[in-house]
Amino acid sequence: MFHSVYADEVEKASKEDVIISDSGFDVSYQEIENAIKYWPEKDRLQAMDDDALKYNLLSRFVQNLKIAKEMEKITKESDPELYWQREFAVRNLQTKIFLKHYKDNIVVPNMDELAKELAVVNKDKYAKTPERRKASHILIMCRAGECDRDEKRPLAEKILKDLRSGESFEKLVAKYSDDPGSKARKGKLLPWIIAGQPKMDKYFVEGLYSIKKEKDYSDLVETQFGFHIIRLDELKESSYMSEEKILPGIVEDLENQYRALSEAAFTSKFILSDSAYINDDKLTEILKQYVVRKEVKEKRRPVTIKQFIRPSQ
Repeated sequence: MFHSVYADEVEKASKEDVIISDSGFDVSYQEIENAIKYWPEKDRLQAMDDDALKYNLLSRFVQNLKIAKEMEKITKESDPELYWQREFAVRNLQTKIFLKHYKDNIVVPNMDELAKELAVVNKDKYAKTPERRKASHILIMCRAGECDRDEKRPLAEKILKDLRSGESFEKLVAKYSDDPGSKARKGKLLPWIIAGQPKMDKYFVEGLYSIKKEKDYSDLVETQFGFHIIRLDELKESSYMSEEKILPGIVEDLENQYRALSEAAFTSKFILSDSAYINDDKLTEILKQYVVRKEVKEKRRPVTIKQFIRPSQ
């Protein structure tokens, strides 16, 4: 009698633990509880009161479960290509999940003191802000190889002479500049310019940095676009940021470096060891197949319509 009652209780508890049962597929409380963790937060909150959404989410979950069961039936004999595709996909996903779990659980030591030391030792690297300049210009367009620069040079020289004699920069921009973007802003170039920054013509930057005082002009500067007359509008000297401002960034860098080194050390345990055996002959045999396939593919000539058209008699 005791065993009979106990068996009934186990069966009852087992049935109560099943959340979904469909066509021989049972989903347990524990499985669905963990699955719901991966639902979007909005869906988790709405599913309580939205039966249609809840049904769709559960239906998608069961669909994935059934497809996964079907995939488990695939063998090397029944469909070798699909079998290996599944195997490699599973391995790659397992690796991704495993490494993410490792990274998420790396215990990073406190980096505050080391960050403070680096802030002092590498002050220029972490705290120094480089000199920045704002500029305006007049462009006399003469693209390299597309026009005679000797013909354009006298005009550019005259404009520079007039500016240095006190002519209005804005007036001459409106009259002569061939750069429509800056012309609409009275010659102003919008971003701050820093020496050595990418995507800036080095000759233009050199010309700008040759100017000693604000509102002064450069000599003529030649770039691929033509002649530039550059005015220095504003200069911000190089300075150092406060320790309070830079420390969070240094700490973050150190923590990221620690995680990267920890991950590299961890994953290095799984690479081929020095004692690994590799059958190079067999490996070459496999790789040769792809060389042959490539050669055959390259020998095939595309068929053209002319091959099907008879020449007129």
